[in-house]
Amino acid sequence: MGNRVLCPRNSELGSDQKSIMYCVPRIPPQNSALTRNPRKFPAHRQSKKRSRMNQPGKHHYNPVFYLKKWTGEDGRLVRYHRPYDKTVVSRLNPSYTGFEYRLYTLDGASADSCQLIEKDFFSPIDNAAAPILEHLIAHDPGDLDSEQRSFWTRFIMSLQLRGPQSLAEIKAVNDRSLRTIIEGLDGEEYLATKQEGDPDSVYEYALQQSPERMANAHKELLPRLIDHPFIGQLIISPT
Repeated sequence: MGNRVLCPRNSELGSDQKSIMYCVPRIPPQNSALTRNPRKFPAHRQSKKRSRMNQPGKHHYNPVFYLKKWTGEDGRLVRYHRPYDKTVVSRLNPSYTGFEYRLYTLDGASADSCQLIEKDFFSPIDNAAAPILEHLIAHDPGDLDSEQRSFWTRFIMSLQLRGPQSLAEIKAVNDRSLRTIIEGLDGEEYLATKQEGDPDSVYEYALQQSPERMANAHKELLPRLIDHPFIGQLIISPT
C-alpha cells in the first residue's frame, strides 16, 4: 500500500509484416500543455544533457506546498500508514510523504526524457498552483482571474489522476483498450500467419516486441487526461 495522507477540503502492426511495431502514445501528446505552449517548456526546444543522478526520483502525487498547509508548529504533519496489519502513525516533514519513487518515469527512455512527465508537466502545474493556494487562503475565491482559475483547475484535475491508485486504474483500462484495438485490427491475420514459437495472440506479440512503449502508454495518457478541455471547462464554468 502506498502512503496515505489527508488532503485539504478548503497500428499499426497494420501492415503485412509482423516486424512493424505498434504505435502507442508518446510524450508530448498532441494538443497537450506540453505542445500548446512550448515557451513554458524549454526542454522541448533544445536538447539538454541531464545526468540520471540529477533526475527527480521522488514523484509527489500530493505536492509538498499543498501538504505544508496541514503541518503543525514543528513543520510536520501526521501520516497514517498501514504497510501490513497495523496502522502506523508518525509525524513527518511534507517532503517525506505523499510520493512514490519513479512513479511517472518513462521506462527505457533516455536520461533527457525519462523524467519528462514529472519535470515538464507536473512541476509547472504545481509551480503555478502554489501562489494561487496562498491567494485562496488570503482572499475570496471569487477574486481569481481567468488565468488563475485555469491554472487551479489543472492542479485540481491533476490531484484526481496522479496518485498511484488512480494511475493503476488508468493502466488497467488502457491495457484493456489496447488489447481490444490491437486484437480487433490484426488478431485474425496474426493467428493465420503466426509461426511456431510466436506468442498466442497479436497483443502478446506487441508486448514482446515493444515492452517499454506498451508499459509507458498509461503514463503518457496523463497529460491529455488532466488537460481534457471539456471537463476543465465544466469545472471552471459549471453552468
